[in-house]
Amino acid sequence: MTCDNCKEGYVKGKNGGCFIDTNIKNCVLAASTSLCDKCADEFVLVNRKCETPGITNCEEYWNNRYVSDEFFEMFSDVKQICEKCETDYYLKQNKCEKGNVKYCKHMLSEI
Repeated sequence: MTCDNCKEGYVKGKNGGCFIDTNIKNCVLAASTSLCDKCADEFVLVNRKCETPGITNCEEYWNNRYVSDEFFEMFSDVKQICEKCETDYYLKQNKCEKGNVKYCKHMLSEI
């Protein structure tokens, strides 16, 4: 038997149970009582914890992809990484820079 929705103060575990959210705030899918696998939409997964986004004008973070435990072990020291910037911005060295191409909806990263 597995849980579909945990009570307030608890987070759904990938094992089908529920974990208390004391050490995994803003997590929506947990691996354990201290390790998160997926954060709430407005947070970024970094080193198995949920952080407030820190890259201005970043629309999508690479960190928020759902990946395996083996992946987390290989990239345990990964910081916030922007994958896609908001409209009118392009990605340059993990920062979103204002673009200057008229009538362009989405800028490509600078090579």
